[in-house]
Amino acid sequence: MKHIVEAQYAAYSQWEIDFDLNKVYSWYIKYDTLEVQHKKGDDWVAYSASAEGECDYKRPDKVYQADSDDDGVGDYLEVV
Repeated sequence: MKHIVEAQYAAYSQWEIDFDLNKVYSWYIKYDTLEVQHKKGDDWVAYSASAEGECDYKRPDKVYQADSDDDGVGDYLEVV
């Protein structure tokens, strides 16, 4: 029987902005870009990250393992 091992890494991004996200109409983060609609009906404004964390892939935050099915898919990943 084969086993599947999956490693999870964490990286971060940071934005220095001069407004409170709690006071804008809408916002979201996608593809490492902060998108903000300051007031209803306004155009969306894109903000690039001012700092990005490094993901050196040396030490994963979590590691999972599962038994492999015949099709190569694990039934249940558990933390190891």
